[in-house]
Amino acid sequence: MDPGELKIVISGMKNVKKGGVMINCDGNRTKKKIAAKATKEVGNIYEVVEGKSYNPKIAIREVETKYLVYEDGEI
Repeated sequence: MDPGELKIVISGMKNVKKGGVMINCDGNRTKKKIAAKATKEVGNIYEVVEGKSYNPKIAIREVETKYLVYEDGEI
């Protein structure tokens, strides 16, 4: 996923237990865009979960270890 292509800002990302990735969003609009794109791209492989609206985050669970290495600015 290319944040520039989606015209969004990512506040940060981190690996979470059980092989997941947490994406911190700058707002609910961004959260919705990422969730829709992630569900379309990997929803049949991984579980995509939206966090509570007061703290916008997206979790992608059970990600293979080889995909848990990423550069700043990448999703």
